[in-house]
Amino acid sequence: FFKDKTVLDIGCGTGILSLFAAKAGARLVVAVDQSEAIYKAMDIAIENGMNSKIKFIKDKLESVVWESHGLPQKYDIIISEWMGYFLLFEGMLDSVLYARNTCLNDSGALLPNRTSLSIAGINDIELQNRYIDFWDNVYDFKMSSMKSEVIKDALIESISSDVIATSVCVVKKFDLMQCLLEETQHFETDFQLVSQSDGNIIAIIGWFDCNFDLEALEHKVILSTSPFSESTHWKQTVFLLKKPIITKIGDKIDGKIKVYRNKKELRSLVVHIDINGCDKQTFYLS
Repeated sequence: FFKDKTVLDIGCGTGILSLFAAKAGARLVVAVDQSEAIYKAMDIAIENGMNSKIKFIKDKLESVVWESHGLPQKYDIIISEWMGYFLLFEGMLDSVLYARNTCLNDSGALLPNRTSLSIAGINDIELQNRYIDFWDNVYDFKMSSMKSEVIKDALIESISSDVIATSVCVVKKFDLMQCLLEETQHFETDFQLVSQSDGNIIAIIGWFDCNFDLEALEHKVILSTSPFSESTHWKQTVFLLKKPIITKIGDKIDGKIKVYRNKKELRSLVVHIDINGCDKQTFYLS
């Protein structure tokens, strides 16, 4: 798929994706990153004898003047590891979609090409004890007033599939070859979770999947950050509930979720979850 193609790597970091592309036979790889990490990427490319195939640009993608580097503006393939916690944290997708609109050949490919966000309810007693019940007795002092502060911040935790207590609901899908920037910056949708056991739902968790499944790809791949898959550094995002939802098997939990950028800090996210029209909470990823 990469043989004799031109490839643009956005936010290259250590350059690992650029190395893979060059190894797979790309004719030219251009790696862009505005951080100091790009200098290490240059050293790594030299270490691996790839510096003749990979060209590095230290700049913000939107500011690159391609002619000044003697490089083309259009590429056959755009690759990027842009995903943040709960997929959209850090806002790097903005640059990827800008590149898709300005730097991708008409018949080009953006990888990954599809993503989705999913949620489920959990009954995790250990998590409840660590973050909520802990405040009931701190060295024999009651600090339960802290609970309301603690639950505002979404947690990043590795959640065992054993504590998943509901069905899974996909709350958003993005076709990255076509979606609009606005769709990724603000969305709202209904959801329904079905209880799979009797007990308490103490939190809603979220994760994402990335699909590399364009028709031209010989091998289709899914990168999943689901608790049912091998753990990744993205883990899962946990939204602790103010009060547990007591459920019987088969009970339906209806709600709305709204996700949008924090205007005060554009790399951050605000997540509103409204369960059954009465329990509303706001969470922050920052």
